[in-house]
Amino acid sequence: MTSMTAGSDLARRRGVLAVVAAVIVSVSAIASADPTALELFKEGRALVKQGKHAEACEKFKKSQELDPQIGTLFNIAQCEEKTGKLASALVAYREVVAKDTNAERKALAAEYQSKLEPRVPKIVVQIEKPPASLVVTLDGSTGAKPIEANLPNPVDLGDYTVIARADGYRELSTKVHITTEGDTTTVPISLALVHVENSVVVSHNVPVAPAPEPEQPHSHRKRYGYIGLGVGGAAIATGVVFGVIASGKWSDAKAVCGGTTCPTQAQVDQANALVSDARSSGNLSTGFMIAGGVLATAGLYLWLTAPTDEHAVHVTATATPSSTGFALSGRF
Repeated sequence: MTSMTAGSDLARRRGVLAVVAAVIVSVSAIASADPTALELFKEGRALVKQGKHAEACEKFKKSQELDPQIGTLFNIAQCEEKTGKLASALVAYREVVAKDTNAERKALAAEYQSKLEPRVPKIVVQIEKPPASLVVTLDGSTGAKPIEANLPNPVDLGDYTVIARADGYRELSTKVHITTEGDTTTVPISLALVHVENSVVVSHNVPVAPAPEPEQPHSHRKRYGYIGLGVGGAAIATGVVFGVIASGKWSDAKAVCGGTTCPTQAQVDQANALVSDARSSGNLSTGFMIAGGVLATAGLYLWLTAPTDEHAVHVTATATPSSTGFALSGRF
């Protein structure tokens, strides 16, 4: 157990010493360069020690612009990795591996590159049968850059806008949010053709009939209103008839015994039968009256709320040498 721990500590120390050696080589590599670039590099290293990797990257990049150095590029790769710009860091590591003449730093960059590659997220812009003029652009925090359709494109973590352009097609764009290392995000895009209006030339010698006006949809509220009023009125009339019958039956029942106590059982039975008939007719009368009232009210509502052109009545003044008056027109 002690030997394993000692081995782990030894490996960790070697890694730290390798990083320190790479930093020392980086500083010595730009010692004779532009003084401003050197000062910016030193400021970047100080920010790295404080854990301010984003600010350090800005210093390193400004130093690299003034005096490009492999050592500065190595530091840019490291702080880009720390800030989630994994694809940018991978590009920087690959350039260090390809161009560095310092064997130790080159080997260290190659090691970081191999560990970083599986962590880099990718975007695949999926377009079926892409036209030859297709241009796909990925716009992010560092600006817009063209990418290949239907192929995995390494990207940094962050927000992007995918824009697809092609001759004869509408420009399409979509938002993409990349948050997980190592994931491949597929963005399907369907291109739509631009519709071009065809011009029609008409000879002046040929009369052109005006386009027919579209027929306005006709409402049936007025018809249903008439039906409601008709059926409701009939029900009310039937209720009135049954009411008259009930009233007559009640009068007949009272007349059997002359308005007093019936002297015989036969008269009592006859009077009760007439009373029962009167009640049945009265119930029917009430039912028909209520139903008729409801139907008539509904019909009246439908008629009143129908579109104005269905029951509009127009009043027009008329005049002749011998008289004046008004004319009513419209649909009733």
